[in-house]
Amino acid sequence: MTVQPQSYTGSPGRPSWSADSKRVAVRLNRKAVLVNKDDESVLLEIGPKDANVGAPQFSPDGTKLAYDIYTEIPGAEKKQWAVAVSDAEGKNQEILVDHGRRPRWSPDGQQLAFSSYTDDFQTEVSVVDVRSKEQKVVSQRPYYTDFAWSPDGTKIAYEATNDVAFDLRTVELESGRENILTDGDNNAYTDRSPVWSPSGKTIVFERRHKSFPAGSIWSVEAESGVEKQLFQKFSDAVDPVFTADGKTLIFGSNHGGRGGLDLFAMDLDDLSISQLTDLPGDEHSPSISPDGKTIAFFNTDRRRESGERTKLHFQSAPLE
Repeated sequence: MTVQPQSYTGSPGRPSWSADSKRVAVRLNRKAVLVNKDDESVLLEIGPKDANVGAPQFSPDGTKLAYDIYTEIPGAEKKQWAVAVSDAEGKNQEILVDHGRRPRWSPDGQQLAFSSYTDDFQTEVSVVDVRSKEQKVVSQRPYYTDFAWSPDGTKIAYEATNDVAFDLRTVELESGRENILTDGDNNAYTDRSPVWSPSGKTIVFERRHKSFPAGSIWSVEAESGVEKQLFQKFSDAVDPVFTADGKTLIFGSNHGGRGGLDLFAMDLDDLSISQLTDLPGDEHSPSISPDGKTIAFFNTDRRRESGERTKLHFQSAPLE
């Protein structure tokens, strides 16, 4: 299981599927909710009433939710972001980390990776054991936006940054050994949003221009660092995600003069693409159900009224 935070600007994170592929946990228009896939009804709101809750994530077995919440912490002078877990119905909330954001479950559901930060907002990638609450910083450099677990749970890929440079790295959790994967073509671009393939052998990422809203999609071998360009249309390309079999990539793009982002499927054998959506506004943040049959994604149209600008959609996934 690989989950990543946002990469489309303005999105709090991809929809998160329950293990049975029947429900989706999502932050939608400033509310964290559970949505029924079949009739798209909102089943419940996650977290205390009127609380500011970040993008919720189902545990791999579907029994728990993890999310960040802006709340009062005993001993703290003011409210701050904390990492919380609850049961799958949003009840029995427990604070695991009193200074963190963007929790992401390990594939075995025993740990959470999260964004830890100091009072001056220096961000690091850390992990916490869900049972013992023991925490450990795993990144050797500050990170920028995104991080993701490897399918076997032994590594985390993340965006490393300092004052002048960005690169993608992997870190082995047990040894702490880091491997620099990419550097944005010698820092001419920003490489971001790493996503592991189901096999764990490759990582797909966005290579973004530093000055213009344009991006291409690349892959890199997790061990050798050999890169391959998958998509470049002198346009924007966002939010790539693998289908469960690892043969297809789903992503958003506005290539061909489109007014907004549409979703496309890419066959990774021949790199051919087919269009999946054509809605007003931007389609982004695709997430594929565990059974591989359905894509949940956001459609954002800033012409809509506030509170209605982003909508959740479901669509059949491309199958072999």
